[in-house]
Amino acid sequence: LIFSDYQRPAIRLGALMGVPSLYVWTHDSIGLGEDGPTHQPVEQLASLRAIVGLDVVRPGDANEVAVAWKTMLENHENPAGIVLTRQNIPTYARGESEADGDTFGSVAGVAKGGYVLAEASKDGASVPADVILIGTGSEVQLAVQAREALQAEGIAARVVSMP
Repeated sequence: LIFSDYQRPAIRLGALMGVPSLYVWTHDSIGLGEDGPTHQPVEQLASLRAIVGLDVVRPGDANEVAVAWKTMLENHENPAGIVLTRQNIPTYARGESEADGDTFGSVAGVAKGGYVLAEASKDGASVPADVILIGTGSEVQLAVQAREALQAEGIAARVVSMP
């Protein structure tokens, strides 16, 4: 992702012109750093999302990648980019509809920009959320882990994925 900086003028111009293009950026994550600070993508995501007319998607698991890719291929109006991590991240088993109890929600909401991945629950049943955790990309797994830790403390947490 760090090297998207070299593409920025062309990406921005293509977005202003509405040129349908697909960009695939990899090595994005707060978990990276083996190559030092020159290769740590810190401000790139924010600057790409600030480009008017450019759709930027940062999927949280393989299911989200599939839906994001399909959505991007069907878009013929403007450029889009998908931002992928190089980390090994979990792929979550999904239900066919909205999140309910301990069943994770369908990935259909990826095309809308965000959706409830995991509803707040107690004893397998949905309950009103005490807190809402919002994650994007590789950090979705951290939100899911935080939900589990909060549940153990009696705090009902909903997880929203916003790719």
